[in-house]
Amino acid sequence: MSEAEARLRPLMVASLDGDAAAYRDLLRELTGYLRAYYRCRVAYGAADAEDLIQETLIAIHSRRSSYDRSQPFTAWVYAMARYKLIDYRESGACALPCRSTRRTTCSRQMKLSMRQHPKISSSSWPTSLRASARQSG
Repeated sequence: MSEAEARLRPLMVASLDGDAAAYRDLLRELTGYLRAYYRCRVAYGAADAEDLIQETLIAIHSRRSSYDRSQPFTAWVYAMARYKLIDYRESGACALPCRSTRRTTCSRQMKLSMRQHPKISSSSWPTSLRASARQSG
């Protein structure tokens, strides 16, 4: 189990059980992860990335009752994030070319995002991303 999963899943489970503070913490933590995810996939647009973050958080909120507690939480979140990104690209809102998903581009964006969100450490990144981040300096 990843560090992110170990930290986020209990917050989600507690929020499903009615813990408002856990839900607030969950949304705050997810914002950082989603910002990193979208910034390395959306070209020319911190504003577009922020819009996608908000849309994803709304989707998570509206569909949270569908989360199966026996399944990984981060996979559930990133599936929603991926579908929001697909919708964005297909909607025509992505008139400018979207960034590639090459690891070097993503790792630079991830490191930038992590500087903005110091509570999220690189140890929670997937192993492949940590390796590429070290290589890209």
